[in-house]
Amino acid sequence: MTPSASVMYLLPPICLLAGGFLIVLADLVVVKPERVLRVAWWLALIAILASGVTSFVVGRDDVTRIFAVLAYDPFTAYTWRLILAALALIALISEAYVRTMIKEPAFYYAGLLFFGFGALLLSASTNTIMLILAVDFVSIVGYVLTGYLHDDKRSTEGAIKYLIYGSAVSAVMAFGLSWLYGITGAADYELTAAGLAGEWVWLPSHSIEPVVLVPAITFVLAGFAFKIGSAPFHQWLPDAFEGAPTPVTAALAIIPKVSGFAALVRLTMVMLPETLTLGLWWRWPLIAFLAVMGMFLGNLIGLWQTNIKRLMAYSGIAQVGYALIAVAVGTEKSLASLMLYLTVYAMAELGAFAAISVMSATSGSDDLTEYRGLYHRAPILATALILSVLSLFGVPGTGGFVSKVWLFTAALEADRGWLIVVAAINSVISVAYYWRIIQATFVHSDHGLAKVKVPATTWTVIAVTVAAVLLLGIFPNTVLRWAQAAVHGFFVSG
Repeated sequence: MTPSASVMYLLPPICLLAGGFLIVLADLVVVKPERVLRVAWWLALIAILASGVTSFVVGRDDVTRIFAVLAYDPFTAYTWRLILAALALIALISEAYVRTMIKEPAFYYAGLLFFGFGALLLSASTNTIMLILAVDFVSIVGYVLTGYLHDDKRSTEGAIKYLIYGSAVSAVMAFGLSWLYGITGAADYELTAAGLAGEWVWLPSHSIEPVVLVPAITFVLAGFAFKIGSAPFHQWLPDAFEGAPTPVTAALAIIPKVSGFAALVRLTMVMLPETLTLGLWWRWPLIAFLAVMGMFLGNLIGLWQTNIKRLMAYSGIAQVGYALIAVAVGTEKSLASLMLYLTVYAMAELGAFAAISVMSATSGSDDLTEYRGLYHRAPILATALILSVLSLFGVPGTGGFVSKVWLFTAALEADRGWLIVVAAINSVISVAYYWRIIQATFVHSDHGLAKVKVPATTWTVIAVTVAAVLLLGIFPNTVLRWAQAAVHGFFVSG
């Protein structure tokens, strides 16, 4: 394919990049602050919409290589559309929050688009150099957005911790990838896999002892663990969640996880397939260890949280642990269930953070005590929050239940029943801290507190996320078919 044709498949990320630069330009041209706020928000929405539309225009069922470092295929298309849908809802959540809490709205919305731009590139990477560049781009924009509340010490502290951990782990990941490059002489995933298998024309008898490269793949996995917020590389996450503007917290909870999992799946299936001994070790014990660590640390430490954003951070760490089961199993059914799981997770998180954003702006605090009697103060808002929490837990009738059933069934079919036992134990543990949100919202009926005003844009997010959580719990088949089509290419020989 010619370079000009390849560019057509980059239209979705190009739309986001162009939108970000247009917002920065508009900030320089438009004088009145209130007009800057409106123009920036509308430009962000238009850029995201244009990106989403072009993802359908260029869509096709085969694999298209873009400049030899990216791939556009059904898996990329599914991931990009999920990221863009989440980004659009985050922009809607941001409107009221930014209007009252953010002093520099234009750069905020531009940063949000750049964040999405990096995530799209990360999820489509097929080259180790492109991978590390995309990881660093997403991380750098994340540092800036996390510390956007310049007058809030928690925001600055969260951004600094994010920066320190991110810089260190990115260096470790880069070292692991350079180690693999030094051994195989290739940066492309497929060529690296061939090199690890000893399939070189000029070295027909060359073989690489897998044990030599275990430290290298461990370093690479550390970088992925940081990006998706997995234990034991999660230490930055609660402080970043607590200090960041609440819509940014929603973005941190979803965008890096979806793109990070997409990149992890592609690298696992293409560069470290099960036919390689190193690929088997990559799944068992390395990824399986991260899954168990994430479930236990996320749920156990979550029991002690009184700040709802920190609680959601530890909930997210546990959710990543559940999702990593699918990558460790590595079957077509498990990866399809992972895509469904990420879709449900994104909708549930957005529903929860829509409510949290309103409460943060209303009360100026994220303590759980601020949610007492919320059902009497804003019934629909409280219901959306609780439905999102119940979906994260996996209550029947919600999308979270269906996605976990599919995930656990895939693990059982692959004879990994012990992981299901670990997940079941942790699901029981999670009841305790999810119940604290329900208790504060519904059980404590303080009628003396003022009503909570919900912005119109937040109503839109609530309607979309609640409908998605319930519909995916009752009619998941359509999304499951899309998910199966997205991952099928990894299992087609040749």
